[in-house]
Amino acid sequence: MLALCVADVVESAGCIVAGVAGTVVEALAKVASCPFDVALLDLHLHGRTVELIAAAIKASGKVAVVSTGADALSLPAEIRLWPVLHKPYKNDELIDALARAASMSNMERQ
Repeated sequence: MLALCVADVVESAGCIVAGVAGTVVEALAKVASCPFDVALLDLHLHGRTVELIAAAIKASGKVAVVSTGADALSLPAEIRLWPVLHKPYKNDELIDALARAASMSNMERQ
């Protein structure tokens, strides 16, 4: 339910939501099959860590915003450079983080 609320916020900002995933398996399938510019990745998805998803996003040449209640130093090393969205966050913080990630993604493509 929370993911759908976040998707509504993102869509209201003019973005297109390519998909919502509730499990690691679903997320990996989305990364592989849905075109996207930026991902929003909760550090823990139903109690599971998301290193496999992060690796797939990174391998695709994309960037994600990492949502977490933990501090940035506790993030896996391979995603520490991605924008971090600390919970709880406000809608405008979410949109700003996605914009930063999109900017990073565009720089990586050049």
